Amino acid sequence: MTDSQAPAASSQPGDLFHLIVDTVPHLMWTAGPDGRIDYRNTRIYEYLGADKAALDDRGFGHVIHPDDLQSGKELWTRALASGEPAHVEVRVRRADGVYRWHHVIALPLRDRNGALVRWLGTSTDIQDELDQRLTLEAMVRARTRALHDSEQRFRLFMDNYPGTAWIKDSRLRYQYRNKLCDDASGRRTEHALGRDDFEIWPPEVAKSLRENDERALSRNEPLQTVESVSGAHGQAARWLVVKFPLADASGAMGVAGMGIDITERHQLEQALRQSEQRFQTFMDLSPAMAWIKDADHRITYANATVQKLLKKNSGELIGRLSSEFWPEDVAEAVRKAEDQVLRTGGVLQTIHTLPSGPAGEAEQWLIIRCPLPDASGRPGIGAVAIDITAQKRAERHLEQSANRVRGLLGRLVATQEAERHRVAIELHDLIGQNLTALGIELGVVHDALPAQSKQRLTARFDSMRRLLDATITSIRDVMSELRPPELDEFGLLPALHRYADEFERRTGLKTRTVWAGNTRRLPREFDLALFRIVQEALTNAAKHSGGTEATITVSEGRGRLRMTIEDNGGGFVSPEGARSAGRGGWGLPAMRERAEARGGWLRVEFPAKGTRVVVEMPLSDNERDAYPDSPG
Repeated sequence: MTDSQAPAASSQPGDLFHLIVDTVPHLMWTAGPDGRIDYRNTRIYEYLGADKAALDDRGFGHVIHPDDLQSGKELWTRALASGEPAHVEVRVRRADGVYRWHHVIALPLRDRNGALVRWLGTSTDIQDELDQRLTLEAMVRARTRALHDSEQRFRLFMDNYPGTAWIKDSRLRYQYRNKLCDDASGRRTEHALGRDDFEIWPPEVAKSLRENDERALSRNEPLQTVESVSGAHGQAARWLVVKFPLADASGAMGVAGMGIDITERHQLEQALRQSEQRFQTFMDLSPAMAWIKDADHRITYANATVQKLLKKNSGELIGRLSSEFWPEDVAEAVRKAEDQVLRTGGVLQTIHTLPSGPAGEAEQWLIIRCPLPDASGRPGIGAVAIDITAQKRAERHLEQSANRVRGLLGRLVATQEAERHRVAIELHDLIGQNLTALGIELGVVHDALPAQSKQRLTARFDSMRRLLDATITSIRDVMSELRPPELDEFGLLPALHRYADEFERRTGLKTRTVWAGNTRRLPREFDLALFRIVQEALTNAAKHSGGTEATITVSEGRGRLRMTIEDNGGGFVSPEGARSAGRGGWGLPAMRERAEARGGWLRVEFPAKGTRVVVEMPLSDNERDAYPDSPG
């Protein structure tokens, strides 16, 4: 039906029209001149799986693929405006939810006067047709490609072969050359075909090539040889060449050949030989022993140091086991270490005592072993051994010196404590009592003065009393620094609280004490060691940190006592900075010695701000029973 036919121009479709369109397999609909749909055939509802109410409410938009919806709307809008037929292919969602391609046609129906009275639309499922067309096109393309590949296979193969390839006729003139021949010789194939080697290469090169061609022909079998020619830029090149007889189209015997550029391989082989020689020289001059063993623990390489130590040359060592020249216990230890390397595939570092000195005395060697497969990939072991006898001897001397220094420092600390205790007692018994007596005597003198003199000298007596009180306070501060009486009488916690208050009064550094442990008395040596560490740490904080606050925290748990002294000062960029600043001189070693003397440890930490001294000591068995773990 065309847009000029009038029979379908009635205002409503008749029963005959319904009967016809309901039997066709296409989706069909009609609409008024304004595009409003007034009829859909039964096939639409069956295909889309939607009822009339749903389509009346939502239209066709919800069943068209989102990617096709906008273009479809634009085409329909243009058709309504122009009154011209519209054709479009869109994807429509079938009742099972699958989108399928449809060819949609909208035809304008006009009356006899040419006025638009109705639109007739059809939507045909073309998915199967489209799939068949695509399949057919793919088959055609595949067969065309296969035909093309078949025609080009030989030339493509030869032109992409990573070597040269050529064919010569019975007069040894070139009949075929692949692309790499052009690159290797610097002469294009069209200029080389029909020519022999004497027309292409220098005479000495052409002569060598001709001799090899003739040898292949005379033997009537493939010939493999190495030929040297100059490349396109005149550089020397070496080629591994295979030449063999090949009859031409007339049956006359010619020569074909293929060549692989082995110039780089040749250079690498030379470099490898030189590298091996340098390695051999380096290892032989090394004071360390170096050797390689296979998976059976037999030596495959030993450097000159090994040969000198064992007094055997390389030939006498290759293929030998360690048990053939080391004592049984040493050989057994060596074998276990090598088995571990083979089993784990990891690097192993051990120290062995070997009878390798000039007079057979024992020497200590640091041996580093690692997996080292041989050229065929079989497991092997590589090892390097360094004589550390002198180093170990120096370490022992250093440890002995450190122990002597530690002992000296311990005696120094003990002497210092004894001297502090003695001076504190003398200050209390002598100077403190005398100053107290002096204060009493001043009061007696003041009371005995005549009223007139007392009035005149009262200001002077008050000044003397203040000076005397300040002196007594200073003496008490010194006594507290030397040996706070609270420490001996009440223990660490009261002594820390008292010292923190006095320290804050003297320095202005706000000092806080947090006790998260048991409040019972600790052993006297613990009290004294921890108190001295706090003194030194707070003194350093006041002198160097530039901070405004310091916190002392003590906690117990798992039979250990932990204490931290932390300030909010500027701290140090690195621990090296703290050490170089000389904080406390002997202070830090003395602090550490006090902790270590009680079986503990001390470290200095550097958080984002400030400095933190951390000390931890184990309590004795009795103390561990007396102080259960604290939640803190």
